Amino acid sequence: MRRVQLPDGAPAGLEVWALPLDLDAPLASEDWAILSPKEQVRAMRFHRHADRVRAVRGRASLRRLLESKVGVSARLLQFSDNEFGKPSLVMPGDAVFSPIEFNLSHAGAYVLLAMCADAAVGVDVEEREREADAAALGDYFLSSLERAAGAGIEAMHRWVAKESVLKALGLGIADHLQTYSVVPCGAKDRVAVYRDLDRRTDIHTWVFDVDAKHVGAVTCIDPPARPAFPGACASTSKLQFAR
Repeated sequence: MRRVQLPDGAPAGLEVWALPLDLDAPLASEDWAILSPKEQVRAMRFHRHADRVRAVRGRASLRRLLESKVGVSARLLQFSDNEFGKPSLVMPGDAVFSPIEFNLSHAGAYVLLAMCADAAVGVDVEEREREADAAALGDYFLSSLERAAGAGIEAMHRWVAKESVLKALGLGIADHLQTYSVVPCGAKDRVAVYRDLDRRTDIHTWVFDVDAKHVGAVTCIDPPARPAFPGACASTSKLQFAR
C-alpha cells in the first residue's frame, strides 16, 4: 500500500492510500481473521472471486490503517453505517483519541482509502477504460448546471469527483446526482462544487491519476466555523453564465 501524492493545495491532514490487488489470489487468512462477522458475510455475498478479494483486502487494510491511527487493535474496531451505507468509527466510552473520518472505494485492481482526523472525506476510484460508459451516462448524472457549464473536464473525472463529493456528504449516490454539480474552476486537478446554483466553498475536491489505468478523486469538507483550505478556487457564490 502506498500513499498517494495529492495535488498542491490539499491539506496536510488529508491522506489517500492506494492498494493494488491481485484479483486471482486466494483470500488471505490474515485478512479474513480481522474482519467482523458482518463484514465476512457481506464479502461472501459476492459471487465473483475478484469482488470478494476487493471486499476482504479493502476492509482489512482499512482496519489496519485505522489501528495505526487510533491505537485500537484492528480486529476490535467497530463501525456504524448511516442510512446510505457510509461507515464511521464507533468510539469506546473511555476512548481518548479523536474521531477520524474515512472512506473506501475499489474498482479494477485498486482499493483507495481516504482519511482525515478533522474533516468528512469521500473517495472514489474507477477504471479509465470505462470513460466511454461515463460519457454515455451523461443524461443520467449530469446536472443542468453542468450542462450549462459545458465541457472542460473528462467524463470519468467528473464521475469520480461527483461520487467522492456525495460520499463525503454521506448521501445516496443515485438520489443526488442532479443536486450537486462539479465544474472546472481553472485550477489543475481541482473542481468547484455547487449545490443547485450555490457554490459550496466548504467542499474541496481533487482529481488525480492512481496509475495509467485508474483515476481517483477525493473530497473533504470543512468542519463548521473552520476557515477554508488554502488554494481554493476563486469564485462567486452563484455561478453565472454569459447569455
